[in-house]
Amino acid sequence: MTESDKDGGVHAFDVATWKLRWTYNDRTGDIQQWYVVAGGDRPAVMHRKRICALPAV
Repeated sequence: MTESDKDGGVHAFDVATWKLRWTYNDRTGDIQQWYVVAGGDRPAVMHRKRICALPAV
């Protein structure tokens, strides 16, 4: 659970305004830690044993 989303997940913020741009959640309900890394022009996230590439919008 986070302030931005009751289901948790990964949140992207605009660094100039600190406004929330998007949230991604895999809907597993698992509270394990998320890991985020930049992969070229898009972020990649790992949660549990799953890796996902996300759009960089």
